[in-house]
Amino acid sequence: MSYTPDNSNKIYERHLALKQRGFPLWIPEPNRRLPMTYRRRGIHIGDVGIITPSGGFSFLFNICRPPGDPINPSTLPEDFSPIYPPLEPTDIREFSEFKPGSFLASGTIEKINNDPPFPGLSFQTSANEGTILTVPEGAVALDLENVPRFRAYAAANVENWYRYVNGPRGREAKNGEVRLVIGCDKTTSWGMASVANMS
Repeated sequence: MSYTPDNSNKIYERHLALKQRGFPLWIPEPNRRLPMTYRRRGIHIGDVGIITPSGGFSFLFNICRPPGDPINPSTLPEDFSPIYPPLEPTDIREFSEFKPGSFLASGTIEKINNDPPFPGLSFQTSANEGTILTVPEGAVALDLENVPRFRAYAAANVENWYRYVNGPRGREAKNGEVRLVIGCDKTTSWGMASVANMS
């Protein structure tokens, strides 16, 4: 039986999804064509978008921002209004969940210690495939506390979202492909890798 590896991003998604930290993006940085205001803050709670085939997040709009906000595009879903009442700062939990030098990896990947003069992170595996995400400077986790409010808002608006996404935005999204962000992990630097052993 021959082994055919998936694309790197599919391996990455499959293995890191087991860590239950949301959808693992192979391309975590924002689209460079988005406004600088969005690119500076990156993906955030309330963003609505689609996961691209290459593993990025295609931002469409944010339900916490009003029309005319620099984050939101000029064209929005029909009858769009932001979630009301607005979120309170205490509706979002923010903790430094990953200390500097932390990593997430497939269960088959082991960290190995390097001897000086080669400090840093090194890993090994003998599995057919695996993946790893390192956060050398640590990471902060942002999570929505009031999920039922977002769930109710999404249920009331999701049909308009799909009409907008597949109409004016032309994304051809299938059922279940439009995502509403309720949490994210943020870092200033990262490293990632997927491995597939074809032998």
